[in-house]
Amino acid sequence: MKKMSKAWCVALAALAAPAQADVARPLTRALANEVALYSMMASNAYADDPGKTRFELDRLGWKKVDLQGGSVAEGRNSYQPKTPVGDVFSNLQFDIWEDSNSQRTVFAFKGTKEKIDWFAGNVAVGISIPYKSAKKHVREYMKAHPERAVTVTGHSLGGGLALSVSFWEGVDAVVFNTSPRVFDGMQNQNKPARRLAVFQENDILQKVRSRYPKFLAKIKPEQIVETHFDYAGRSTHRSDLLAEGLLACAAEPALKELAASVTLSVRCDLE
Repeated sequence: MKKMSKAWCVALAALAAPAQADVARPLTRALANEVALYSMMASNAYADDPGKTRFELDRLGWKKVDLQGGSVAEGRNSYQPKTPVGDVFSNLQFDIWEDSNSQRTVFAFKGTKEKIDWFAGNVAVGISIPYKSAKKHVREYMKAHPERAVTVTGHSLGGGLALSVSFWEGVDAVVFNTSPRVFDGMQNQNKPARRLAVFQENDILQKVRSRYPKFLAKIKPEQIVETHFDYAGRSTHRSDLLAEGLLACAAEPALKELAASVTLSVRCDLE
C-alpha cells in the first residue's frame, strides 16, 4: 500500500511540475509518409475493439504473424497472456508485422483502453513487468532473426513500451500519444536509434508528458511531432483518428491507394 501511495504521489507531482515549453515539429507530407504506416499498426493493435477503424496493411505487403511465424486470427494479437495470472500482472499484448517485400519487422504494442487501468498504465509509477516482458520478446525475435531490421511502435501505454524497448535494444521507435513512462534501468539505458513521438494537439497525455522528468530527459523537442487534425469533438487520444489523419496526409502512392480504400472521417489539414 505504501508503494502504491508513493507511486500516486510521484505521478501527481509530475502533473504539478512546471511544463516544458510547447516546442514540437509540425507535421509535413514527408513525415506523414514516414509515420502513417506505424500509426496504423499501433491502432490495429487494439485488435479486439470493433469500434476502431481497421487498416488492411496486407495491401501494403505486410503480414501479421505470431512468435512462431504463423498466421494470426482476425481480432487477435500476435501475442497476449496465456493465463489469467499473466493477464492481471502483465497484460502485455502486441502484434508482429513482417514486410514480405523486405527484411523489415515492426512490433506494435497495444495500449491500455480499460478506464480502471488507464491512470496506472499511463502515469503512475509502479511495477515494470510488461516493460521487461516486451524487451525480452523483442530481444528473442532479433536473436532468432538477425537478418531482419526491427522497429517498434505503439499508442498510449504501447508507446511507452516501445520507447523503453528502443532505449534498451537500440531499435528505432515511432510512438503516438505516448505514455510518458519510460523504464530505462538503473544505468539509464540510451542506445542510439531514431525515435519520433507524434501526438495530437490537446491529447489527454500531452500535459503529463510536458511535465514528466524522465520523458523530458529522454525525448528532445526535435523528436516530437504535433498534429492539429479536426476530430469533430471526438476524443483527442483515439489511435485510429490519428492514424486516419496521418494516412490522409501521406503522399506516397501506395499509402494514397490504401487511403482511397478506407472511409476516412479525419481530413488532412496540410496545404
